Amino acid sequence: MKSIITFLFLSVVFLGCQSNKTEVTYVPKVITDNTDFNFHSEETDVKLSIIKYSLPEKATANEDETFGIKFGDTTVRIRLDNKDPESAHKAFSFAKFINTQKTAMLVQIADNSGLVAPFFIVAVKDGQLQVHRLYRASTGKLDKEITRGVKAVGSSGHLVNNDYFVTNVNAKVYLIKRQNPEERIQGDFFIQSSNRQTLVFLVPSAFYQVHYPTGENFTQALPASLPMVNAAIYKWVQATCSWVENTNGISFLKSDSGDNRIRNLNEFRD
Repeated sequence: MKSIITFLFLSVVFLGCQSNKTEVTYVPKVITDNTDFNFHSEETDVKLSIIKYSLPEKATANEDETFGIKFGDTTVRIRLDNKDPESAHKAFSFAKFINTQKTAMLVQIADNSGLVAPFFIVAVKDGQLQVHRLYRASTGKLDKEITRGVKAVGSSGHLVNNDYFVTNVNAKVYLIKRQNPEERIQGDFFIQSSNRQTLVFLVPSAFYQVHYPTGENFTQALPASLPMVNAAIYKWVQATCSWVENTNGISFLKSDSGDNRIRNLNEFRD
């Protein structure tokens, strides 16, 4: 009888330990420099996977689906506040692999309490899971208008809050050089260069342009008489602008009435 009780007790302890391992909370580091997350994966490595959570039976048509992230059999939780254990989340509104190895993904917490829910890179390196946050403080007056989360930029990658560019296929994260160091770019993404490396933002009275791999930038002023509406701006670009390479081989959009004018904006848009 004593051995049976001992066996049952050990079974409960074992199962309890197993259940504790089904979820693990990670405290993220903030990405402060250009970073490569394209880590190699061996066949024996523990894998990352995305699972879709079921919506409640009484969910409305306006409710968005959410996702979970698993590292092997373990559900990943991310703590938003290092000092608050209750700030951990395991539901994500956006989750996408960003390399062919499927060792790295871009995710966004499913949380509507702030301006825009935070973004993270979840990656596996040498069999260990890493979590990094994409966050840069900003004091911009237009932050509420231009902070819109993630935007797919063609097939080349994702723009996150005008502050980071995350490439597809090879999982590289670039900090986009700001026009003003204290604030995220105060405008909307407009077009990209034909080589997909120069991003053009429409800011008040100008195009602010950034070659995201190097941070080299250029500002093209817009005519004071030009109406700040897309139709008028597109027409002006097609009539007067062309991509011009500088001595470093970097293309910037410049006002030029020569024969190299842009004929079709669609190929440069998202």
